[in-house]
Amino acid sequence: MNNILVQMSENDRRLIIIVLVIFIILLLLIGLLGILIRFINKKFAYRMDVEIHDAVRYGAISDKKTLKKYGMIKNCRVYYKQMLPAIFLLLGGLIFWIIYSLITNGWSVNHFERFSTLLFNFDWSNPENFASFFGLTLPCRWPPLLSSPNPVIEYWASYVIIPLFVGGIIYYFIVSQAFVVRYFQLRKRCRTVFNKSLDGYNYYDHVNLPKNLPNTQMGPFNDENK
Repeated sequence: MNNILVQMSENDRRLIIIVLVIFIILLLLIGLLGILIRFINKKFAYRMDVEIHDAVRYGAISDKKTLKKYGMIKNCRVYYKQMLPAIFLLLGGLIFWIIYSLITNGWSVNHFERFSTLLFNFDWSNPENFASFFGLTLPCRWPPLLSSPNPVIEYWASYVIIPLFVGGIIYYFIVSQAFVVRYFQLRKRCRTVFNKSLDGYNYYDHVNLPKNLPNTQMGPFNDENK
């Protein structure tokens, strides 16, 4: 191992360090993202418990089939209510785009390109950002900045249309994920709420025989009745 490190050039060593740093950062990001998704899913699942709690707790539902049907109705109602903001955002963006295009005759305008003037643009295609390492092409430096946010007054419509569309799409995926999580939570409750199990149960733990029971009460087990 030491011989291999000695034979490596300074460039190769730097690349190894960069790859290790990128790998560690990716692991941290994936771990944090997993924790965040798990936390959010727990909140979504809890909503299903809230929706079906009273019906189960007070005996309005007494079998799995009814619980599943009732839970699906509740889940669809919650999904419909949560979907309304996404629908309004997407519909608002569509109406705004149609009106703007009719007034300016700008049906072919690339609103995404115009909206990019509000973002930082980096030169990701620059070949100097990459280096060859053991036959692999890996990034070796952060790409240079091409342009900073530079709002253009003439692009104001794009600054409205794109956030409406993107916000509506993101919100749609979030509430759809919530619907799926609640569905699986409902399936889980259908299996466990009415589940009958004797795990850990011992009959003799619940039988309290009176102490010093007279022999006359033992019936056929009394020696006199033999």
